[in-house]
Amino acid sequence: MKHHIRALLFDLDGVVVTTDRLHHAGWKRLCDELGWDFPSALGDSLRGVGRIDAMQLITSHNGQELEAAQVEELANRKNEYYRASLDEIGDGDLIPGALDFIDQAKAEGVACAICSSSKNAEDILAKLGLTDKFDVVISGNHITRSKPDPEVFVKAAEALGVPAFHCLVLEDAVAGVEGALAAGMKCIGIGSEKELPMAPDVARDFSEIDLGAVLDSGRCSRPEPDGWRLVENALRSKRMLYWESAFAVTNGMLGVRGNLEEHTEGFPSYPATQINGIVGYMPYQFMWAFPGYPERGHRVMNCVEWTHLELAVDGERFDLKHPGLKSHRRWLDMREGVLHREFVFSTCKDIEVKVKTRRLASMVNRHLAAIEYAVEVSGDCQVVLVNRIDAAPQSRHYGEKGMEPIDWDTSQADRICLQQCSHTSGQRVDSLFNLSALRRDAPLATAVTIEGSVASVRMETALSAGESLVYGNRALFVSDLETAVEQMQSRLESLWQDLPSLSKTFDQQAAFWKNYWDRFDAVIEGDSLDQLGVRLSLFHNRQSSPDDGVRSVSANGQTGDNYGGHVFWDTEMYIVPPILYSEPEAVRPLLDYRYSILDKAREQARRMQGKGALYSWNSITGEECAHVYEASTAEYHLQSAVAWAIDRYVDATGDKAYLHAKGAEMIFETARFLRDRGCFSEHKDNRFVINVVCGPNEYSCGVDNNAYTNYLAQWHFRTAAKVAAAMQTEAPEAWQELSQRIGLSDGEVNGWTEAAERMYLPWDEKLGIIPQDDNFLGRDPVDMSKIPLHTDVRSLVHPLNLWRMQLIKQADTVLLLFLFRHLFDAETVRKTYQFHEPKTNHGSSLSACMHAIVASDIGEDEAAYNFFRESALMDINDLKGNTDGGVHSACLGGTWMALVNGFGGMRDTPEGLSLNPRLPKAWQSLAFSFTYRGTVLRVEMTTKVTTVRHLEGPELSLTLSGEGVVLQSAGEVSLIS
Repeated sequence: MKHHIRALLFDLDGVVVTTDRLHHAGWKRLCDELGWDFPSALGDSLRGVGRIDAMQLITSHNGQELEAAQVEELANRKNEYYRASLDEIGDGDLIPGALDFIDQAKAEGVACAICSSSKNAEDILAKLGLTDKFDVVISGNHITRSKPDPEVFVKAAEALGVPAFHCLVLEDAVAGVEGALAAGMKCIGIGSEKELPMAPDVARDFSEIDLGAVLDSGRCSRPEPDGWRLVENALRSKRMLYWESAFAVTNGMLGVRGNLEEHTEGFPSYPATQINGIVGYMPYQFMWAFPGYPERGHRVMNCVEWTHLELAVDGERFDLKHPGLKSHRRWLDMREGVLHREFVFSTCKDIEVKVKTRRLASMVNRHLAAIEYAVEVSGDCQVVLVNRIDAAPQSRHYGEKGMEPIDWDTSQADRICLQQCSHTSGQRVDSLFNLSALRRDAPLATAVTIEGSVASVRMETALSAGESLVYGNRALFVSDLETAVEQMQSRLESLWQDLPSLSKTFDQQAAFWKNYWDRFDAVIEGDSLDQLGVRLSLFHNRQSSPDDGVRSVSANGQTGDNYGGHVFWDTEMYIVPPILYSEPEAVRPLLDYRYSILDKAREQARRMQGKGALYSWNSITGEECAHVYEASTAEYHLQSAVAWAIDRYVDATGDKAYLHAKGAEMIFETARFLRDRGCFSEHKDNRFVINVVCGPNEYSCGVDNNAYTNYLAQWHFRTAAKVAAAMQTEAPEAWQELSQRIGLSDGEVNGWTEAAERMYLPWDEKLGIIPQDDNFLGRDPVDMSKIPLHTDVRSLVHPLNLWRMQLIKQADTVLLLFLFRHLFDAETVRKTYQFHEPKTNHGSSLSACMHAIVASDIGEDEAAYNFFRESALMDINDLKGNTDGGVHSACLGGTWMALVNGFGGMRDTPEGLSLNPRLPKAWQSLAFSFTYRGTVLRVEMTTKVTTVRHLEGPELSLTLSGEGVVLQSAGEVSLIS
């Protein structure tokens, strides 16, 4: 789909044409005749409201009680006045820019409709000659309930045949905005945010609306065209939570959401600092609890809120509603890994106040986060700055039960020490806040008070013109995940002793990111938004990786807690690849995390009445949290995903010691579970089958022989048997110890080989495709024009109806085509892709990137580029509408894959490395680097030539567009397009 928005629904009055004055005059005349009050505010409240409802508002305001017939008679009288005045309407009453906007939208293939509560809408359009401009007109003649009821919008969408998810409403009235949102549609308000507080985005007129941005994201404008900075340059109360996620600074151990420092009423905020792995538990309640059901759930905690700073100048507290606010701007500088904010306001005494803040989560010291807050004034004034540290902040998932303070220590003037524990898990977090305040480059005293769970740090000083107050808070965190409880305080003290200055902390961060970007930046010459999307993906993906062996990367990193901080199969299959092919040594800690919860996986296998190890579908501690068992516990492909990541890591690094010490055990135990879960079926010619599973397509649960699962299991069994045989030769002592400890026999290993050789692999001879599973071809066909794309439909359809449908949520068989491309000929790939993609609604953020890769592979270049942009702009455009709860970590990794594996055509197969570059038509060039078995390569693609350069490492043989080449140190090879 070229555009996310497929239909634009226009209110008539105030959006396309100005008839408000005529309506207002009609109501005013009626009220004057009746001797009733009709103030301007009442007139404004009637905009977008049907005449009967409007009449009732007028009578209510005037304390009148009328019979229904009287209300109707008066409403009709007003309508006569209004209709009589329509003769005055002409081109001069058209909203400037509206018709051009509509024409441009229709040229893009977007449907347009009028949605008006007025029964005169058709007449107005006819008088102005606009009827043919619109595909559908829904007016007061077609509805029984006026706005804010969503009926008028719902009927328009139905008439257009466009799902509500793909409709955008343009409205100038509060009632219309409310109706649009109630219909589940996107909305842009025409007017001001003050007049339309519920509108997600607002434009004063059409000159402020970028049609491309509307169709791609449902918003008025695109981000600034800066490939290194994500910028917020307009304050929108409805967008605050989104920016908190997009602007989050994290480092894998901790994450600080990008909240504003002060609180403003009416501007939603969820300030949170998450310590990766610190959780709270909650009980599950089932009507019937069967074996294998989780007894409780757990989710990541909001551990402490320490970024809250309140500024007052001469007693005037600043917030976003301050009448003197002149400018406000925030940006995430990915080049340096720092979040910046600048704003300027004037006090009632005309003192201009300039504030600059910056914050980071250190990639050099993963225990450290820091914030700097600088205030400069234009005249003499008294400045008060208060930093509040809340040790029991609100957590999204826990109500009032979250973290609890155990002890505060404020005995030293320049620091506050805090000890906390999770209310339900008992996990410990100790923190130290190093405080510094400077005035005229001299230290300024701070006063600390503690009330309950909140410590307040107060600074007060007189400033003269041009002087500044600079406050810094360097926060250190340790937890009992990586540090024994009895050593936490000494560890914290040691970190404090080695703490660099605030300025050096920012310098170290910049140096870390410079080194990263110098080596692994991806550079696009083309659409600036594409470049921004790729860099944001690389940035968030890298800053989410903990590198410590006791944590992993969750579905939102540490930017939010939509997915509860849980780790899924996404980590191994989507997040690991960009790391594996840039800094492969950083993959090992993610594998160590899986090893640390292996015993929990063994417990889960026993709970499911199986053997070996069953990694929990979504979890932090290793305990299964998914009570929706049909789409989680049955997704056995997670077990093979873990084995896949181990194998890829060992192949990339040659780290056989890790394989023998930890990796093999995980591969063996998960293979055990899969072998026990499947069986040899007489009905399938004694092939090995795995029944009643769920593949990546979570719309199809309890299916037999999901192709992706079976192919991956076949690879898993073969790999497990190969590793076992190799260990007996390469590491006999390690083999003996491991095989004895887990009770692994030669017979069991031979059983893996047998299952692999006799694996049932779905195939349809008639269509020449790999079907998704045994039953998919026979399921109910679906009219995809009625299915919203790029959104999860499970909340819209009963499971028993959904499971019957030939409908796919995300890349399933298509993912198989990428992972095992070397097994299939080009025709099989093409036919299988072209069969499955039209039945896919891409309801998961994991889908677009894989479709981009395979579409590029088969030469569907336009589709490949569109799917790439779907992935790259997932969070920038908030395409799922849920980035306010955190960025989509796996999609970030998938964007790199779409770039490198898709357009670069990079494949790492048993036959070796190959590149088949295909540059999108929208770009003039693309350059990216990656590491392959210790060799770093730089690929530079233009419209005329592709050049592969050897940057470092050993000599390397590869295949470039089908031809074998050898790259020696500092060498290069070019291919003419």
